[in-house]
Amino acid sequence: HAFTLPNGLRYAINVDRSSPSIAFTVGCVGGVTEEPADKNGVFNVLSRMLLKGTKDKDAAAIAREIDLLAGELTPFSGRNVFGLSGKFLTKDLGQALGLLRDCLSASVIKEGELESVKREVLSAIRQRDDSPVSYTFRRFNETIFEGHPYSRDPMGTEAHVERLRADDLREIYRSHVKPSSLVLAFSGDVNEGEVRRLMSELFSPWEGPGVPLTKRALPEPQ
Repeated sequence: HAFTLPNGLRYAINVDRSSPSIAFTVGCVGGVTEEPADKNGVFNVLSRMLLKGTKDKDAAAIAREIDLLAGELTPFSGRNVFGLSGKFLTKDLGQALGLLRDCLSASVIKEGELESVKREVLSAIRQRDDSPVSYTFRRFNETIFEGHPYSRDPMGTEAHVERLRADDLREIYRSHVKPSSLVLAFSGDVNEGEVRRLMSELFSPWEGPGVPLTKRALPEPQ
């Protein structure tokens, strides 16, 4: 079942009683379709920065809370969306959603944490560039989607990621991480009424205009 909060945040619930856990993915409008051509990889970096500090918690506190709940929160970035995926025990859903709410609505971009994340991303990019299979697929996308954002890799390029600054991330965060720009999907052993109560209680106060998904025509085949 799908629902929409008054602030525009959309979410869907799939009940699955196979195990006492809940998995979720929150996707925000973004990815390579939305990033400036000279900032390839900015949404990949931003997705990781969502776990690196809020107004009330630093990166260590966030990581510690996730560990204490025996859960996981993983960043991702693709062609049209970026965000976080998580998995927690059903009994901890309220605390997990509170943490997710903080990471999305109260994230703080700190220079020191950004430099650490950039080092991680640059290392991943260099490993990607050393892989013949990855190289082949990137060349394929560059050719078939020439002139379109899909020609770029969501991970980014070494040169562009190195040049990213905290203000670049703050600008993208303020414009794209908004309730009406995201969709949150749940699947697991949950009570639908309880999820709806938690979503209303935790996420309804979060406000702010979002951005629509940009529609770009694919290049004509040659």
